[in-house]
Amino acid sequence: MLALVLWLAAGRTVCGPEFLRHELERLSAPARGRVGVAVLRVETGELISWNGASPFPMQSVYKLPIAMAVLERVDAGRLNLDAPVRIEKSDMVPSGARSGIRDAHPGGTELPLREVLRASVSDSDGTASDVLLRLVSPGEVTDFLQRQSEREIVVATSEKEMSSGPRVQYRNHSTPEAAVRLLRLLDQGRGLSAASRSL
Repeated sequence: MLALVLWLAAGRTVCGPEFLRHELERLSAPARGRVGVAVLRVETGELISWNGASPFPMQSVYKLPIAMAVLERVDAGRLNLDAPVRIEKSDMVPSGARSGIRDAHPGGTELPLREVLRASVSDSDGTASDVLLRLVSPGEVTDFLQRQSEREIVVATSEKEMSSGPRVQYRNHSTPEAAVRLLRLLDQGRGLSAASRSL
């Protein structure tokens, strides 16, 4: 980890890419499974990865592209950040999944879209994420990503569906390299307005 931090420090390469690849391989060995890592210097696009082009289940990482697709609709005037969003009891994810909204409002509630976005991305709230997927379907999220020239990230199912069995999580997948490219896209100001990126 120290080598990785040094490589990124102050925008200078302290150790070479081959050394870092070797370190990533060494650090991933104890996992005794397939590990994927990608590190991208946002300013230059320089990329180091280990299994970075292989698809992995995204888990909660998929909440960012969902939020981005919702914010694209906000930018287009099709959704309003201050508009109330109804969250029904039937929208709540099961108790094994993380959801502050479910815990605070088990019978349902109404929250501004801005708060639902915050809960999804900042608190990793599964109920909030699923409510956002009601506003933009998984297919629309994937379409948004493809319009940004990102075809290696696929959003296909909800948090509630993922809780139905361990294999379901593999439907939502990304390569590590695609995940960091998405962060660079945000940093470069592509795909969303400045106000949406700031939010």
